[in-house]
Amino acid sequence: MICSHWRALLAVLLLCAVRWVAAENPKDDFCRRYAHQATVIDDKLYIDGGWVNYKHFPKTKQDYSNTWLAAHDLNKLVNRGGNLWPDLNISLSKNDRQVEPRIPSVNGGILWGDEVNKRFYLYGGEWNDGFALRSYHLFSYDILGDKWDDFGTPDISPPPSIASYGAGVGVSQTGMGYYLGGWISKASMTGWDDPRTMSSNFYAYNYDTGEFTNLESPDKQARAEGGMVWLPAGDALGLLVYMGGLVSEEGEDSEDPQPFDEVFVFDAQSNRWFTQKTTGQIP
Repeated sequence: MICSHWRALLAVLLLCAVRWVAAENPKDDFCRRYAHQATVIDDKLYIDGGWVNYKHFPKTKQDYSNTWLAAHDLNKLVNRGGNLWPDLNISLSKNDRQVEPRIPSVNGGILWGDEVNKRFYLYGGEWNDGFALRSYHLFSYDILGDKWDDFGTPDISPPPSIASYGAGVGVSQTGMGYYLGGWISKASMTGWDDPRTMSSNFYAYNYDTGEFTNLESPDKQARAEGGMVWLPAGDALGLLVYMGGLVSEEGEDSEDPQPFDEVFVFDAQSNRWFTQKTTGQIP
């Protein structure tokens, strides 16, 4: 006959097993996700962090921190509900199979993709905890090794003001990552005691040398929530095109939409910005 001690232990183990089986995940219980970071490397869409809603969301309206690193194989479709969708892999390493480094779950950051070296870099974003728990480190995911590497604090003085919801792009062809503007807050970096504010900083990161550079921004106006793309035009380093988002006039506490009648073009070779007027039906 099982003694009361063992019955109690079995009850605890059974409860843990039930909770484990019932644990929701962004593959089997998915409703939607948002504010995540993503990049495409070798026809695989990698998705990190952000917020996820599960299938009971219409009733609960509950957001959950997305602690998974997942990948959609864009060449492998599976049948879900009569429709074909890219298969989702949520078994990639992130804080489950390795003790260190511990990778923060953030929203509004960016993944700088490096298709040449089969890795990506996690830059910026707000900690889902509501405030940054540690000083910023640049983390990189090694796709072939299925592991994360800690590249430490950026080697630049002064250290970068880490922001979220800025405009950025990773360029495998030139081995560079870029990030312009964004919101600086206690959730994006430690030691920030001021209210959440927009940034005018423009940073570049060299994949090969590991060097951060503080570049000239289009102007002295703070910006956030815009979009940036890279074009293989001009010199070897190509061009960056920035548009949209919010802008704050220098010296003013304002948040105004950036008009779509102009876009900003950055010549990476000469480190110069140009303003281009748009034509046609302007939103």
